[in-house]
Amino acid sequence: MKPFRIEIDKHRLDEEWVEQPVLYHQHAVAVVEARAVWEQAKARLEVIKAEFDIEIRRDPEAYELPKVTETIIASAVTSQKLVKDAVAAVIKAREEVGILEAAVSALEHRKKALEKLVELSTRDYYSEPKAKGEVMEEVEKRSIRRKGRRKKNGD
Repeated sequence: MKPFRIEIDKHRLDEEWVEQPVLYHQHAVAVVEARAVWEQAKARLEVIKAEFDIEIRRDPEAYELPKVTETIIASAVTSQKLVKDAVAAVIKAREEVGILEAAVSALEHRKKALEKLVELSTRDYYSEPKAKGEVMEEVEKRSIRRKGRRKKNGD
């Protein structure tokens, strides 16, 4: 899944709103799929551990165990490369779920930001001030003069 742009272009709110539900749906589905992969990895780990447990109990000498106790068998199971690899796969799958959940959460925050930006937009927050003729010209001249003074003063 390609990463999405979290930033909002306040000048394209209509396009941002059209894109939002599509992005949310894509990432919400990806979370569900990632959770399935994580659950499968956990189940596979349990099967691998059970198979090693049975194998070790059948032939403890093959694993050079000093004696057969529950703790020693559990340690022998945990130390097997196949078990370690399965544990790593579970951790990686859980990490992917976490990343995707964070993306969905970011999309929820993005939605709220879009709502607030639309609210500001409807209140003319981004509009230019309007004044009649000479008044506006005078305001613009003052603004330009101030900027010029700042540059001369090193501000």
